[in-house]
Amino acid sequence: MIKHTNNERGYIALTSVLLVSAVVLAMSVTTSMTSINDSQATLSGLKSEQSLNFTEGCMEDALLKLRAKSSYSGGTISRPEGNCAVSVSQNSGTYTIIVTNNDPDHPKTVTTKVARTSRINLQSWEIN
Repeated sequence: MIKHTNNERGYIALTSVLLVSAVVLAMSVTTSMTSINDSQATLSGLKSEQSLNFTEGCMEDALLKLRAKSSYSGGTISRPEGNCAVSVSQNSGTYTIIVTNNDPDHPKTVTTKVARTSRINLQSWEIN
């Protein structure tokens, strides 16, 4: 049986405490970094969804303007969340409307094709 002096016992205890502390610190840092990455991914997804909702809202505004006036040719739609660029083209009674938001981090474009009679008949709705 090996007998240790008090100094040797102190070094062993100190080394053990340092090793356990290093492992706990490494696990804490890893958990924190994972949480931060998950939070950033969630926030980015939320902002992307909000950007799409905003762009679709601009498209709905553009459809209402086209319904009210067949000569509507687009322009800029300003809302509290930002602005959307709208372009409208017509070919044989079918209108193509392209709406793009001004969000540099989460750009969204919605393209629709509609027929305009006494009402708006949606033929397609595409998100890019």
